[in-house]
Amino acid sequence: MISIRYYLDKRSVLRDGTSPLKMTITNHGRSAYLPTGVKLLPTQWDADRQQVKVRSDKSRINSFLVQRKLMVEDVVRELTLSGDLVNRSISRIKDIINERLDPKQSAEAKFY
Repeated sequence: MISIRYYLDKRSVLRDGTSPLKMTITNHGRSAYLPTGVKLLPTQWDADRQQVKVRSDKSRINSFLVQRKLMVEDVVRELTLSGDLVNRSISRIKDIINERLDPKQSAEAKFY
């Protein structure tokens, strides 16, 4: 069973103090990370609720995050129903998800 969550990667702190928010895809104990283009301060992210809690554009970012997660869940559901997840590595699953997502939207969805 694949699980999908957001993860504020505090290992990669930028000069302005922000860290990149990544989507974590986990399958059978293995994880892969997809960039979201969102960069946040640790005080702006609520890990339990999986949403931005303090920021002037928080509703716009939260809407983007919900939409992005739904898109990834749809791809995972399609792969599951077609049987394409069987014997796939998490890296390959990540690549398939990246291929199915709209690259234009990924390039345009930058929040700083």
